[in-house]
Amino acid sequence: MNAARKERLKNGILKTGEIAKKANLLPSCIRYYAKMGLLDVYSRTQGKFCLYKQRETLKKIQRIKTLKVQGISLETIREKINKR
Repeated sequence: MNAARKERLKNGILKTGEIAKKANLLPSCIRYYAKMGLLDVYSRTQGKFCLYKQRETLKKIQRIKTLKVQGISLETIREKINKR
């Protein structure tokens, strides 16, 4: 593991695939949520990979999942999240 990755993980910053694995979702779902404005991209690597704050992102994903189970559309969820 290189030093940059160690530092990133130590600070709770994860790439798309890493956050997807922790959230039990596909990376394409994470990218879709970010594109919709449901998730905030914290930063990008030199290679243009999206980075996410672990705690904040997993909390939002859990909220999205809970609302989806209640039958709320992603568009409505986006409106609710963006009002905060």
